[in-house]
Amino acid sequence: MMDLGRFKGFKLEADASEKGVVRSASFTMPVGKGLIKQVIAGKKGIGVLFSKDQVRFLKSVGGRTVDFDALRIFGPLAAHRWQFQDPACPWPLTAELWKRADGARLMEFSIKSPAAQAAVAIAGFMAFLAEVGAEQNVAEQTKTRWAMGQSAAGPSRPAGPATKARARVQASRPSRVRRR
Repeated sequence: MMDLGRFKGFKLEADASEKGVVRSASFTMPVGKGLIKQVIAGKKGIGVLFSKDQVRFLKSVGGRTVDFDALRIFGPLAAHRWQFQDPACPWPLTAELWKRADGARLMEFSIKSPAAQAAVAIAGFMAFLAEVGAEQNVAEQTKTRWAMGQSAAGPSRPAGPATKARARVQASRPSRVRRR
């Protein structure tokens, strides 16, 4: 097993809601200047965006090697993020506005709390949202599913020069525009 704690870009987190807890891990590493643009333009394959350690991580958690030639590029997807405080909410608030190429928008509000406070934080945050008049979307879905729903239906571009005719795996890596 890899010693992932030594990597600054490795993060474990849990997203909790009234429906349950979803655990996730991310392992981000910097990429060379202009490399993402070269991949989008089809001048390089998507595999160049992943370090050897990231590829080993994917194999260790997924149990198989990723066929980067089978990946497709979707997007663009713009995201704007704001962090703020409200006296009625004891946790820092984050609002994210996501925009798809078809003009659809999704806004997500969230808080972060220590794991030991998660149950209280969920209940308190839901009460805060109700108090300010926010209504929950009954057709709620994850941001990834929402973003991929439009992208999967529309055309996608090959991830690089060696892309196969049919993709077995589809991935989305949103570009973020941060505003504070």
